[in-house]
Amino acid sequence: MEKLISNRSDLQSVPESYILPPGTRPGNVQVSIFENIPVIDFHQLGTDKAQLIKQITEAAKEFGFFQLINHGVPDNLLQNVMNVGKEFFELPSEDKASLYSEDARQSCRLYTSIDYVREQRGVWKLLCGGEEVEFVSSGSYM
Repeated sequence: MEKLISNRSDLQSVPESYILPPGTRPGNVQVSIFENIPVIDFHQLGTDKAQLIKQITEAAKEFGFFQLINHGVPDNLLQNVMNVGKEFFELPSEDKASLYSEDARQSCRLYTSIDYVREQRGVWKLLCGGEEVEFVSSGSYM
């Protein structure tokens, strides 16, 4: 089942449906090496919301990502989320396949793209409770 690409340990190459045609590839992208990534202190939300929004906007525009500190999400919850993701990808193929659905109304489903049948290239995603969470199928979650 090509839709569950991360389960295919026998693959010697990437399936065609996951390869962008040469004309649609990003090209020669310059990737900057950063000594430090932007760190945004969410504690500011209670004191200077405008400054916090500005920092997030600038970090997103310039770097494309940032580290958020003092966000209030307990460490044990973060660890549990990581553990659940890891457990999911360690499941047998049959168990993961049982969660596969193209029905967007499902509260928790495994799917490859919003509309795999009509899209030209597949993308691996996991959708739970209406929130999209993308994982790297190699097991690297951060």
